[in-house]
Amino acid sequence: MKIDAIMTVYNEKKNLIISIPSIFNQTLPPRRLIIVDAGSEDGTIDLIEKLSRRYPIKLIIKKGYNRSQGRNEAISQTSTDYVLCLNADVRLERDCVENLVKIITRSSKIGSVGAIQVYPKNQNYIAKAVWYLPGMAELSEISIPAIMRRDVEVRNTPCECCLWRKKAIMDAGLFNEKLNYGEDSELHYRMRKKGWKLVGTSKARFEHFYK
Repeated sequence: MKIDAIMTVYNEKKNLIISIPSIFNQTLPPRRLIIVDAGSEDGTIDLIEKLSRRYPIKLIIKKGYNRSQGRNEAISQTSTDYVLCLNADVRLERDCVENLVKIITRSSKIGSVGAIQVYPKNQNYIAKAVWYLPGMAELSEISIPAIMRRDVEVRNTPCECCLWRKKAIMDAGLFNEKLNYGEDSELHYRMRKKGWKLVGTSKARFEHFYK
């Protein structure tokens, strides 16, 4: 199965050193990673260009773009039936993508599958406290206890790490480009209104590096 991954970034050099290798060191890696940079000034662009010599990365620079604009631009560059959406500040466990694929291919009615955020045990106490806040680790054993026992239908698959059926994204009409926050919830609301199912799973896991 071929998957294109997308990501929007702005001054994420420190995180990309961790996230990009984890994206391609998968049991089922994406075909390529499409990154839209909003005009980073911390060396992020130089790092991406360096990493693109090792990994299949396409860099697009759109200065001033918000998350929604960046994601729509990245999606427009994809050419696969499935799109993996990621934040820059994540580290994927090695079988994360493979397990997302196993679930989304179970039914043609599933439009998106979200991975679970693991407890940030190697981060500082502030990050650990943030993980417990409602809505911060939206797909977690704290917010959805049942997710540890079975795959569950959810209202939102946060864009930190989710796999979309591209047909479902297009059917929902892509991201609302006026939004920079809450844009994933709003898109997935429209996806559900169109009849698509969203699923959360604990089989696909990632760590989120909280700022």
